[in-house]
Amino acid sequence: VDTPALKVVVDKKTGHVTRIYDKRRKTEVLGKDAKGNSLVIYMEKPHGMSAWNIGEASSVITLDKPHMVRVIEHGPVRATIEVWHKWSRSTFVQKIHVYRDLPRVDFELEAHWFELGGPDWDSPMLRVAFPLNVKDGKFVCDTPFAAVERPVNGQEVPAQKWVDLSNSEGGA
Repeated sequence: VDTPALKVVVDKKTGHVTRIYDKRRKTEVLGKDAKGNSLVIYMEKPHGMSAWNIGEASSVITLDKPHMVRVIEHGPVRATIEVWHKWSRSTFVQKIHVYRDLPRVDFELEAHWFELGGPDWDSPMLRVAFPLNVKDGKFVCDTPFAAVERPVNGQEVPAQKWVDLSNSEGGA
């Protein structure tokens, strides 16, 4: 998808975003050889307090064989690409929205999660990966009853329904 502000490339075979180029700043938003918007399943080894602490992963599975990748909207305001994945008993629908006159990309995930873990077997955990090339960033995310700004330092933190990552000038 090519707009006046951005060029966004989605790999039809994997459903991953392989490029987000900011034309205004002449910069690549994703890191070198990055695969953005990729769904990754971490199989967490059993341990106490699994709701609060993330334990060691026994295996990591990147979902890169989507059931379907298709353009579902291509109008004067925005274009939307939809990516469907199935894994085990769960289904994931991702929507990538690129706006003609806004320098931003929105990523939407609908997860139909039917997986279980237990005290004696590994527990699956879903993450969405966005390896970004942002140096001077502002990271704001939804938390219960508020929005919190956190440092952009590569540390994983919990978030609820949305995350906004912009540079200090307000752009990607």
